[in-house]
Order: sequence, then C-alpha cells, then structure tokens
Amino acid sequence: MRTSLLVGHMDWLHHLLLRLSLYSLEHLQILSFALMTSVVALYGHRLNHRIQRKFRKYPLAIRTTAFVLICAFGYGWLGAQLAGCLELGLRNMPRYLLPPTIISLFICLGLLAQHERQI
Repeated sequence: MRTSLLVGHMDWLHHLLLRLSLYSLEHLQILSFALMTSVVALYGHRLNHRIQRKFRKYPLAIRTTAFVLICAFGYGWLGAQLAGCLELGLRNMPRYLLPPTIISLFICLGLLAQHERQI
C-alpha cells in the first residue's frame, strides 16, 4: 500500500514537470530574452560608467549620441545574442530539468539584484 502511494505522488510530479516543460518550451525564446535583458540591466550601469569616463572630454552632442547608440544597439544586440545562446542551451537539456532550471535562474537573478542593491 505504501509503495503504491509513493508511485502515485511520483506520477503526479512527473506529470506536472512534463506540463511545465511543454509550457516552458513554447515560451523559451521569451524566457531566455527576459533572463538576458535582466542580466544586462543589472550590470549595464558598470559599462555605462566606463563609457561615461571615456567620453567625458567630448561635447554633449557626441556623448549623447554615443550613449544612445550603445544603449539602443549595443545592449539590444548583446541581449539578443546572449538570449539566443541561452535558449539553445536550455533546449538541449533534459525536459524534466527545464522548469526547475528556469525558476532557479530567475531566483539567482533576484539574488544578484539584491547583492547589487538593485532591489
């Protein structure tokens, strides 16, 4: 009796992981992009500070243009490239590990944001 009860719970867990995996796979591109843009947002201020020091001696128009180009194209391109790499890596992992991995990555981002004093 005890063994069949455990098997019943494992079937439920397996079914839940399978459904979450299928849902995650359907939205993996968006999830990957959300993760990568969060990383860029967390650490972008460091790069902005370095760029600000490099362009400090230039006129306002050049500084503003450089900032807009770097933010619009540099961060956008970087986020898209990293998101594609992350998506590829997540697609190649075992399906049952996908939901816990995605949840863990978002939790790690939250912890990093706390460490960076962003939240």
